[in-house]
Amino acid sequence: MRIVSDKNERLPIKVVFSRKQDKTKNTGGGQTKFFGEVTPELRKSLSDKFVSLNKYYSKNFKEFPEVPCVGKIKIKNKAIAKSHKPNKIFNPDTCPIIGSNTFDEIFIKLTKTGIDTVISEMKNNSTEKFKSNLTVIDNILPYTSEDIFSEFSKEEMYKQINSRRPIKLKLFNFDNQQDNKNSHQNFYRLLEKYNLIDNLEEISFSDLFKTFKLNNCDKNSLDNIAGFSALKTISPIRTINTAPIKSYSVKSIDPSEYKKPGKSEYPVIGVVDSGIKADHPLLEPWIYARESFVPEEYQNNQHGTFVAGLIQYGDIFNDFKNRSNQKFKFLDVVVIPNDDPQYGEVDHLTEDQFIEIMNEVVPKYSNEVKIWNLSLGSSIMCNNDEISDLAVFLDELSDKYEVKFILSSGNYNTPPFRSWPPINDLGENDRITSPADSIRSLTVGSIAHKDSATSIVKKHEPSPFSRRGPGANYVIKPEVVDYGGNLDSTWSCNNLGVFSLGEDCSIFENIGTSFSTPLVTNTYAAINNSLDNQDLLTSKALLIHSARLSNSVKINKDEENKYYGFGHPNVLPADILSCRNDKVTLIFNEVIKKGEHLELYDFPYPESLLRNNKWHGEIYMTLAYNPPLDPNFGQEYCRVNINASLGTYQEINENGELKFDYSGEVPLEKNWDSKYEKERIQNGFKWSPIKSYYRKIPRGIKNQDWKLRVDFLNRNENDATEQRFVLVITIIDPAGADIYTDVVNQLRQNAFTFNNLKLKQQVRQRY
Repeated sequence: MRIVSDKNERLPIKVVFSRKQDKTKNTGGGQTKFFGEVTPELRKSLSDKFVSLNKYYSKNFKEFPEVPCVGKIKIKNKAIAKSHKPNKIFNPDTCPIIGSNTFDEIFIKLTKTGIDTVISEMKNNSTEKFKSNLTVIDNILPYTSEDIFSEFSKEEMYKQINSRRPIKLKLFNFDNQQDNKNSHQNFYRLLEKYNLIDNLEEISFSDLFKTFKLNNCDKNSLDNIAGFSALKTISPIRTINTAPIKSYSVKSIDPSEYKKPGKSEYPVIGVVDSGIKADHPLLEPWIYARESFVPEEYQNNQHGTFVAGLIQYGDIFNDFKNRSNQKFKFLDVVVIPNDDPQYGEVDHLTEDQFIEIMNEVVPKYSNEVKIWNLSLGSSIMCNNDEISDLAVFLDELSDKYEVKFILSSGNYNTPPFRSWPPINDLGENDRITSPADSIRSLTVGSIAHKDSATSIVKKHEPSPFSRRGPGANYVIKPEVVDYGGNLDSTWSCNNLGVFSLGEDCSIFENIGTSFSTPLVTNTYAAINNSLDNQDLLTSKALLIHSARLSNSVKINKDEENKYYGFGHPNVLPADILSCRNDKVTLIFNEVIKKGEHLELYDFPYPESLLRNNKWHGEIYMTLAYNPPLDPNFGQEYCRVNINASLGTYQEINENGELKFDYSGEVPLEKNWDSKYEKERIQNGFKWSPIKSYYRKIPRGIKNQDWKLRVDFLNRNENDATEQRFVLVITIIDPAGADIYTDVVNQLRQNAFTFNNLKLKQQVRQRY
């Protein structure tokens, strides 16, 4: 049966289900690998380092005999892959691995008994696996005060406490209930000794490690606390802010010209900000509920009102095309106090206060509010080594209550601003700020939608203030960009910003990633609300996939995706959720289990793209999944890797045995050539929960059958048994022929089970 369709007709996306024969068990493992020769000198050198650790921690073992200490194992660069971790040496019976920081560094739990056992094993154990483990070790070191103060020097922390500002203390998680209990009890006793226990408050950053806020600490006490063997980090308590840049009043508007809520049910978006102006004629009718944590005398609702105005009317005020006409109700969460002395009384919001508020409002509204706009940030610059505490908190909150946070990447506010291409080197100073490194959240950067003769960047280039990624573990951050304005050579945004509502019925002009974020929130919420069975992961995959398909920005170099992410989702939601006859989209929403891979040997590549005995076409693939996360493992925060590959194969007979010669034809959109783990992570999306693949085939590839393969890989020390993923594949015929019918017919012929992507009735009617 042939489907007859007009080229411009919107056709349903197909959701394809794997068959029983598509799931295949993995075979065998690699051989034991050595990274050097195992000599008596090597054994003695390594065992001597453990003797030194024993001496270094002798005072700690005496003062806190029940509390383990921590050692650092430096791994050779060529041996940092999960399969080479020294598990045979550092196991539950000796000094087990409890975490990591950078890719080449492992944290181990040290006890006197464990150290003695390791020393004996290093001298005598001759099994192949143990000997190979010896060759991966580059160095063995204690965890010192330099590590505790690695993010902020001891001198910086002295300044912090001298100015009477609180500090943050984080303890190690020893992955053992009794060890953690002993650690916490002894820590409290230490604080009692220095009369600081009444100044200590626990902060709920994560269920996996203990974090405390300490007030009124002096220099001597800080030095003594830093010597506690279970202490991981000491850092400042930071503030949360919105960091707007100067705005301009543009014009007044007539509220009667704008739509009021009808009898329909509207999805609700949580706006966690400085508050939406009460009784605002255009916004108050759309308020679902309001939760205020800022006294009225400290409120300044300009930022929150501007953000809500962009979610609801951004397309109208700015004449943005390809936008959803979806309207939303708002949960107005007022958390950011006024910081402008010219406006009124000022105050600030700290990390711990923010956490307390979110722990109250998200559970209260999580059944009704699944999408939350957080156009806020901090001064905490993200790095490659470790996920930020705020990001960990939002990730755990996302998982616990099945919600999605849309975050701004942060603004770089110090002139001179970055131009494009970035010729003025800002070093690491324009990195994204916490919590924009949150893995579960969707982070948004800014691009310019206007330019002028004196503007710093041109239209569709990254805004001069927009911060860049990557996040921890080299994850792409921001994932997407939208319009947030531009600056001219005098650092003014006049006639270069985005328009939205002021506290009265006026239109104002402003710039910032705070204001590109609500535009993406609108698009994402519109996609999710269009699905008959709303699903946050599928919506995220479709949004990012649409950014790759959009042609509003061109990403030419790997360096550019640090600013652009995967692109600009400047596509009508109706186009995101449908196909044309010359552009077919398939979705695989599957669960893959440990020890198996998914392998579709008869992938339905359009036969009409076989011309002159060569395959042609253009292929986009977006892979999204929510891996298990563990903040104890620094750069190895994401604990599962899923990888997809689409390519061609042919059967070959090798000495009477049938084999398949496979060639992956759709590469990742980053370099994947290096064989070493570190380079694969930095340049190849390995362990990244979003992966993008692309291939245009103008010259054709030889005629062979097509295969789709999806693989599952666990981190070392991780025991996940399965992982859900969403894979979106779009195939386009640049010549405009009907390939949709071709693919659907092949799905039927090859006995695939497939459905249309189910959309709500009113969405189908709009089509």
